[in-house]
Amino acid sequence: PMARGDEEGGPPEVIFRHAGHRGSVQDLQWNPKDPWCMASVSEDASWAQGGGTLQIWRPNDFVYRSDEECIKEVDKLQTDLRGATE
Repeated sequence: PMARGDEEGGPPEVIFRHAGHRGSVQDLQWNPKDPWCMASVSEDASWAQGGGTLQIWRPNDFVYRSDEECIKEVDKLQTDLRGATE
């Protein structure tokens, strides 16, 4: 069960939330050139007014990068944002 307040953004351990397909997924393929990019197709005929759907998605690269690399990038973004507002 979810704790109070989790229904808004999900529990804190959720890395990302994807709404997904409305029908059953028929195929899923990883991109051979970008291993973190995926495509999935589903049978959403009744929901999509006569056809299936194709979704291409990629999790945030912070999921698989080292903590040090992520912190360095976030620090740089914060510095850039501060400079833009001055």
